[in-house]
Amino acid sequence: MSSEAEQRQAIADLSEMATRELLGSTWLAHLTLGQLREVLMELLPALADFYGDAGVALAAAWYVEQRDLAEARGTFDPVVPDPPTRARWESLARWSTGTATSVESALMLASGGMQRHVADSHRLTITESALADPAASGWRRVGVGGSCGFCRMLIDRGHVYSDASVTFRSHDHCNCAAAPEFSPNVTRISREAFRQSQRVRSEATKAA
Repeated sequence: MSSEAEQRQAIADLSEMATRELLGSTWLAHLTLGQLREVLMELLPALADFYGDAGVALAAAWYVEQRDLAEARGTFDPVVPDPPTRARWESLARWSTGTATSVESALMLASGGMQRHVADSHRLTITESALADPAASGWRRVGVGGSCGFCRMLIDRGHVYSDASVTFRSHDHCNCAAAPEFSPNVTRISREAFRQSQRVRSEATKAA
């Protein structure tokens, strides 16, 4: 049985592999930004499919492990989330090459979006499964919040989310993960409480 920390490390390792493959394509450095945009429109979906599927498989196996560990009633097949559309990767390719001033910086921006997708493929498998599983109480945000104060605040609260309208908020290079919760004795967060926390984040961002 792998722990939450071990699972987060596995996600980080998988994301790093995807990023390394993208940034390791040294021939991309010889392209213009316009040429890179066209290449990324083809390369990003291919990498996303491969590493995203790996993230889903990793999450599904862990969900079953956690379910067995909790001795949850009945049987349940983890939910496989819908993959991003091709339009998402075309948008990332346009944004990264349109924002950056060099091929190197464009690739770094694109790799951030790639990392987010790989991690989200794991997170969404857990969150959607926990909401669909009759034996689950919901899902929790886990991690250390090392890259974002708002993430750290949500982790420290320890809320369990059971409302389908509450989605896992992530950002590029976010090191948070989702974990299923099977205990019936938990503090569940309401949709309104979640919205209030979002307003707090928005106000804090404006103040900064």
